[in-house]
Amino acid sequence: MSTITPPYVPTPEELYDFLMGSIEPELTLASIPGLKEKYAAEAKPEKQARMERYKKAYAMYEQALAVYKKDLEQRTSTYRKEAFDSSEERTEEQEEDKLTDLEASIQSA
Repeated sequence: MSTITPPYVPTPEELYDFLMGSIEPELTLASIPGLKEKYAAEAKPEKQARMERYKKAYAMYEQALAVYKKDLEQRTSTYRKEAFDSSEERTEEQEEDKLTDLEASIQSA
């Protein structure tokens, strides 16, 4: 009988950084506080272009999050089924052991 391991569920911060880090690293939690200073001298057209890039990044993040949620639901469902099957298997083994013990006690009586 194998040990069943539940799927890892990251914290909201870990998940956000994991997904956003591959989309727009400037929008990770560690980077956001420094953006105002980094772009302090930015001209208006560049800022507008950057804001548009960020808007697209957040849309991509939402898509990536939806895919992650769907995958997590599938992994959770699989885990739940495996855990139930394993529990059922253990119960059957325990019942068989009890029946064997009962048969042995009847035969020795």
